[in-house]
Amino acid sequence: MKKNRKVITIETKKKIVQNYENGSKIADLARTYDLNPSTISTILKRKEDISKCDTPGVCSRINLRSSNLDLTENLLQLWIKQKRMNGDSLSQSLICAKARRIFDDVKAKNDSSNIDEVFKASNGWFSNFKKRSGIHSILCHGEAASADKDSADKFIEDFEQLIREEKVGPNQIFNCDETGLFWRQLTKRTFVTREETIVHGHKQLKDRLTLLLCSNASGDFKVKPMLMYHSKKPRALKKMKIQKSDLDIYWRSNKKSWVTRVDFISWIVNIFGPSVEEYLTMKNLPKKVLLLVDNAPGHPKNIQEELNNEFNFIKFVFLPPNTTSLIQPMDQMVISNFKKTYLKLLFEKCFETCDTMSVSLKTFWSDHFNIVIAIKLIIKSWDEITSNCLKAAWGPLCPYFNNDSVIETNKVMDDIMSNAKKLNLEINQDDVQEFIDDENEFSTDELQEMFTEETNEITQSDSENDEGEEDLSTNEIKHILSNWRYIKDCLKKWKANDYDFILFMEQFEDKSIVQLNNLLRKRQHQSTIDMFFKKQKIE
Repeated sequence: MKKNRKVITIETKKKIVQNYENGSKIADLARTYDLNPSTISTILKRKEDISKCDTPGVCSRINLRSSNLDLTENLLQLWIKQKRMNGDSLSQSLICAKARRIFDDVKAKNDSSNIDEVFKASNGWFSNFKKRSGIHSILCHGEAASADKDSADKFIEDFEQLIREEKVGPNQIFNCDETGLFWRQLTKRTFVTREETIVHGHKQLKDRLTLLLCSNASGDFKVKPMLMYHSKKPRALKKMKIQKSDLDIYWRSNKKSWVTRVDFISWIVNIFGPSVEEYLTMKNLPKKVLLLVDNAPGHPKNIQEELNNEFNFIKFVFLPPNTTSLIQPMDQMVISNFKKTYLKLLFEKCFETCDTMSVSLKTFWSDHFNIVIAIKLIIKSWDEITSNCLKAAWGPLCPYFNNDSVIETNKVMDDIMSNAKKLNLEINQDDVQEFIDDENEFSTDELQEMFTEETNEITQSDSENDEGEEDLSTNEIKHILSNWRYIKDCLKKWKANDYDFILFMEQFEDKSIVQLNNLLRKRQHQSTIDMFFKKQKIE
């Protein structure tokens, strides 16, 4: 059976091209014609073919790629970016498998007009997708994207040699790693209890934060964690009159809650460096440490060069690609134990509040739980990770430390299941494992939410939660706006026919330049009012 395709008449296409050439933005055209921005870009790329369709009867319509496929590719590119932020390697087989899953989810949520549409993620599609998205440089081939045992074994030998050369012991060897956490979710699913359905009316993406956890190989020193959140100062902090500095956690923020290069360096300079130096002094140890990190983009390879001389005592050691699951200590049950502990404490908090205040679980969720309480649970969860757990995590990488520590996991799992039963939650151990495993993997719904945020023109969605919008002086804003006009003209000349790039530039202008324009007008208006009252006072 022939696949249904989204069909747009040639007349409509010509109007789109004409409106664009008359100055309309791609985002505006997408809203006007109820199409994806990527579809508008595709039409503009084919404007020469469209212009040739002037002869009546020759071509009155052109079949475009499926809107489901357009959205699939947009979400897939966000997923690829997220995987790279985690330092993961990708292969064609992994990308194609994820593309098929996203496509099936997208098609299931859309209308039934394309119900018979099939997407195989073929070699031909993948070849074209690489050209459209420019992902050539991040691909691995064959089995290289899976855990690389040979590289891990070689690194174990090299690392042992490095330890001898540097003359450092377990107290002076550290590892840090990032992990995602959906702090408002009991598990990855929505559960039905015997009494009610837990309905989350909030956006899942806003409930995701990223934590950076770090400890040494001797297990006696845990560095203050870094927390990445989408908001600079959430309402809960303002309402409870709590300063971020009062929390035993290093708070950083950006819209995606990802650890960037700037955030990582800031944590090194403000938290890791000073606290480790103090620890070495207290232990009467030489001022020298090894910090083991993976290859996430937020960990720049030239970080040593970017730090001041006062941090020369830190030697950064990078794990080989595709070995973290085998030998990175934080990945050896430390992070999973931390998440189990968080889930246990969250269940305990739920039961305690519901029992003492006689409220439903749904009421607890909406009225008695916020990011401040979640952070307290996070800090307590990190405190409960034992020295034995931290030491045992180094066994695969450093077996010569003669560490006989055993990680206890059954007790925490038993506590989780016991508390879940008290709350009438119908879950099992597989659900808990899903909660642990899926925290770094965005679902299709979450990718959709990210894509919607990036393409919408909303410039004030998070402004009410954030501070710092007045940081730029009026003269600085004027300077930026003046230069932007010149930069924009130059970029349009350079990329005149690259409509994906132009769309990106328009989105940047909508989210940043428009906001600066509004801020400038607001200040100028306020200045006019101030001048009026000054004049009245003089008269």
